[in-house]
Amino acid sequence: MAIESPPSPGRSGPTETQSRRHASLRTAVAPILDFLNDDAVVEIMLNADGRIWVEKVGVGMFAAKATMSPEEALRMLRLVATEMNAEI
Repeated sequence: MAIESPPSPGRSGPTETQSRRHASLRTAVAPILDFLNDDAVVEIMLNADGRIWVEKVGVGMFAAKATMSPEEALRMLRLVATEMNAEI
């Protein structure tokens, strides 16, 4: 998952704030990053117990080794929403 923003006018690269936000987002999505980068993955789900389930073409659905606490999930969702200029 490439997390990049276009440079601000007159600047050659992302601002320090953007760099920090992107670093936070990369950390927050770390448990599911491999699945986000896999074109065969069609769905990623998080159960209330923290288990991550993945549906993959040709494989079906399986429980991933990674888990995510409710706090981690909410942090990730808030960071994604911020990048999308949305609110949750």
